[in-house]
Amino acid sequence: MTSIGIIGAGNIGRAIASVLARKGIAATIANSRGPESLAGVVASLGPSIVAGTREDAAAKDVVFVAVNWSKLPAALGGLPDFGGRIVVDANNPIEAPRFEAIDLGDATSSEVFARLVPGARVLKAFNHLSSELLAPSPTPEGGRRVLFLAGDDASAKADLMALTERLGFSGIDLGGLVAGGRLMQFPGGPLPARDLVQLTSRAAASGVAPSYDAILRANLERVFNERDDAKRSAAVDELFVEEPVMYEPDGVVTGRAAIVAVAGELLHRFGPTFRFVPQGAGVGHHGMGTLRWHAGPDGGPTTVTGFDTAEIVGGKIARLWVLLA
Repeated sequence: MTSIGIIGAGNIGRAIASVLARKGIAATIANSRGPESLAGVVASLGPSIVAGTREDAAAKDVVFVAVNWSKLPAALGGLPDFGGRIVVDANNPIEAPRFEAIDLGDATSSEVFARLVPGARVLKAFNHLSSELLAPSPTPEGGRRVLFLAGDDASAKADLMALTERLGFSGIDLGGLVAGGRLMQFPGGPLPARDLVQLTSRAAASGVAPSYDAILRANLERVFNERDDAKRSAAVDELFVEEPVMYEPDGVVTGRAAIVAVAGELLHRFGPTFRFVPQGAGVGHHGMGTLRWHAGPDGGPTTVTGFDTAEIVGGKIARLWVLLA
């Protein structure tokens, strides 16, 4: 059975322990003051959560780290190489209690974090929800709260995805650690504090899930590969809700007309033979879908790769994140 450790007993660390305890999943929680200081915390959480040292917590198969940013070096310094074990970065580059942003330059917080945990398979997760959203039942009103994750190791992501599903969340894979982590990082990313709960369309409510592959492929072919302005506009009206939002790597656009314009500008900029080509099938569930793609001149070399992640409401795209890989 997979063992779990939690380094950090602040709001997020306790919230993670709480959702594990609700399912009777064993975990060891640690802080900088020692196990004795956590007696009251573990007593309130139930018998599956025990207090330990940071070395105890760090020795587990899956280790969650949720510590104030300035205290991370001390919390992780001197620990042995993680030897391929999973370490979940649940931190954000802010300093409590005034929530001051830390200047990391062009790096993401997970890139900085990964340097502190040598040998670890680092995943980003559990950082984009406040403790008030994370700790309660993840199945309000019969739905499932969305939990995003990102990382470069497919096996590690599969293991964490299985755990999040067991806990009752709807896990959404945002891709690689840098691109996906940037989306959920606070501050700066578009996803933190968004309380998304089982985003079902009318079709899903009737037992028929939307075709994520068909919707996302149509978006590529009929919007971002369509050079005729009128056809592109008609496709956007058909595929997108009335007031969609698109998150690009360098900005955010709102409204159907703006998406039509952005797609046209891209095609004009890259030339008459430039095309987006889907890679594999689009996948999704609970209203969130993803499709990988590559792009370049028709018949020529690939010049850019990425994937689209979309929130689907009523069979149409409500929000679209364009991620470069």
